Amino acid sequence: ERERLGADVGFVGAYEAERADLLLRLARAGLSVSVRGPQWARFFDASHPNLRVVDEWVDDATYPKVVAATKINLGFLRKCNRDRQTTRSVEIPACRAFLLAERTDEHARLFREGHEAEFFGDFDELLAKCRYYLAHEDERAKVAERGHRRCVLAGYSNQGRLARILDHALSLEPRTAAARTDMPGPVKIYRVDGGADHETARLLAHDAAIDVALLVVHTPEALPHGAALAPASRLSSVKIFDRVYAVGCPLG
Repeated sequence: ERERLGADVGFVGAYEAERADLLLRLARAGLSVSVRGPQWARFFDASHPNLRVVDEWVDDATYPKVVAATKINLGFLRKCNRDRQTTRSVEIPACRAFLLAERTDEHARLFREGHEAEFFGDFDELLAKCRYYLAHEDERAKVAERGHRRCVLAGYSNQGRLARILDHALSLEPRTAAARTDMPGPVKIYRVDGGADHETARLLAHDAAIDVALLVVHTPEALPHGAALAPASRLSSVKIFDRVYAVGCPLG
């Protein structure tokens, strides 16, 4: 299974032209490259013997296996989102896998460069670091292990991050009358079956500029999901003006 899923250099994520160009250039430079994710066959018409394209969604059970089986996992960012990091920035090291990502200030705060992860700023640096770490397996394994340790000790899990967010929000003082946290208000929670539950919630924090709010819902009922991502079969048929209630991007 490791041989089937793994690669020397790999990327898991959706197609973007810049990503495709970098992967193709790595393949032309003689590296064995693999990419997995949606829309590659639709938009990417180039080919190379060193580049394997698997045009399919990678499910939750398969994703960590692909990352763990890949010697160097690339961490591309989505420019239209102005990303400085993505979920894969933490997921890859959390799997004890080697991360080589685009250099940003946020990546540098998450991981110590050359010690817990590696970063690149242009193609020449990307190619040089791929070649170096493919030739130095022991160093690559040590970086991956230290990256995993950083994830654990720094609390990079979803639970750890959420706990920090809630601790911070609960420590905030209300700044305006409109943002008072001691005044519960009505909220409507949409269920998976299409129905809705009416509850009350207390406002913890609110940013009107970006129209987001953090609430504590007062209910005796279990709320396992605030939103559910549609299956891949449904997402592939969604059009630009279709009505949606929530949007998720598991592959960045």
